[in-house]
Amino acid sequence: GIVRKRTNIENVVLDREAAAHEIAEALPKEISVVPKIDLFVPEALKDAIFVGHLVTDLDSVGGSIGAAALYGGKAALASEVNS
Repeated sequence: GIVRKRTNIENVVLDREAAAHEIAEALPKEISVVPKIDLFVPEALKDAIFVGHLVTDLDSVGGSIGAAALYGGKAALASEVNS
């Protein structure tokens, strides 16, 4: 019969399954409890500068601001908006 090989993405997902379960178990059991964000933030992203597209548009501005807020870094523009 025909045997389908797993894709690279499928293999990576399966390789990281244990880590995903560990993160899920660390999530609060009650909605009133807020998880500690440090568990989910890679150390390398703290204090990073987040820049969107090289030709900046508003979605990349929003992404830069959101990532900076989430990871504790700084948001920056690569160019004037819609230049």
